[in-house]
Amino acid sequence: AAHQPDEQPDVGSSGELTARMSATPVDHPVRPQGNAELLRRSAMRDPEAVAFVFGDRTWTYGALWQAVCDEAAELSSGSVGPGDRVAVLGRNSDRYVIAWLATQLLGAIHVPINFMLSVREVAYIVGHCGARLVLADTALLQTLRDGVAQANLTCEVRELTLPAPGRQASSPHAPQLT
Repeated sequence: AAHQPDEQPDVGSSGELTARMSATPVDHPVRPQGNAELLRRSAMRDPEAVAFVFGDRTWTYGALWQAVCDEAAELSSGSVGPGDRVAVLGRNSDRYVIAWLATQLLGAIHVPINFMLSVREVAYIVGHCGARLVLADTALLQTLRDGVAQANLTCEVRELTLPAPGRQASSPHAPQLT
């Protein structure tokens, strides 16, 4: 059966997501695109190759793909789905890269916010883009919360963290990948 935009499919666990991604048919309605697709292909081709190093953490393509799938499951459990805006206030980090790729995997829209902006500027961007969820580095979380409160915005605010491995997705907004 073809996926309809208003259907609310379930992604299952991140391990199931990874398994289903490797078997995605060509005509699949929700297929990773752009960088998420390049990562998926690299993880399938050479999962033990180093994708990048950040600080003391070395990410292989396989581990990075799994972390992106886990983060996608986490985001989808918070009602993030295709077309939703996910704003991210953070410095360059592996956490940021994972959130960015997970957003792409879900078909959501990544909205980067410069960490040097004022509370007022952050609030303007979050409100103007209509973010459903805003992620922020620990050091920037209070700036984000202050901006959201001052502007009376109703988006969810979360700390930008590394995803918990193997998170079970329970949201109907996760893409169906079978």
